[in-house]
Amino acid sequence: MENLKAEFSAVKKQNEDLRQKNQALESKFNDTAQSFKVIASHMAQNLKEVQNENASTHHLDGADSVIKLIDTQVRIIYLLFFSLEFCFFA
Repeated sequence: MENLKAEFSAVKKQNEDLRQKNQALESKFNDTAQSFKVIASHMAQNLKEVQNENASTHHLDGADSVIKLIDTQVRIIYLLFFSLEFCFFA
């Protein structure tokens, strides 16, 4: 009976740890999703200027910056999913 109580307590503690990790990952994911929305908006504005033939070096530099931000965000998402997989399958 004592062993069962100890196992239950350990599982309960592990469950709480996973819940906290899940909340942290969810928060990071939501921040990343919001960043993607902002990045997509900026990219759309830059592309619209290019389509309207109003593109200046400023707009092209802006597009380059957006592409670099997207690369960074994709790397963050990859790390989030990798850490999420690690949490559940470790």
